[in-house]
Amino acid sequence: MKNSHERTQDRHTLSLHMEVYRSAKDKDPLFKCRTRNIGFGGVNIRNKDAGIRKGSRLKLLLKADCRSVRKEFPIEAVVVWKSPTAIGLAFSAENEKEQRDFKRFLFEAKVTSHSRARKRWYEDNASTITATILSQLKG
Repeated sequence: MKNSHERTQDRHTLSLHMEVYRSAKDKDPLFKCRTRNIGFGGVNIRNKDAGIRKGSRLKLLLKADCRSVRKEFPIEAVVVWKSPTAIGLAFSAENEKEQRDFKRFLFEAKVTSHSRARKRWYEDNASTITATILSQLKG
């Protein structure tokens, strides 16, 4: 059986700018950082040693700034684990409305990433693929 802090969904290497707040009322962030990896259920960030403890509830402001999307996603999260170098945050289940747009963005970023990688692979291997097909047709 998995521990409650173990992720249940895949994470993706996606580096987004992010601001971390103690609460939605705070005007100034505790710190700013970039995501190390992220998934539908949570995010991993570098430990900035800002006095954050396991179990702390935080407000995150994830900032998507790419060709197709320039948007900010406010999401509540809970610190589920902490090491000297990293912090694992799980998105709060009760803020599904806040997460819906972010999940859509994350899914589209993942699909786009795979499409680009697949296209590069085909471009890099086009001559080998063509030679293999032609040899099979001749044989």
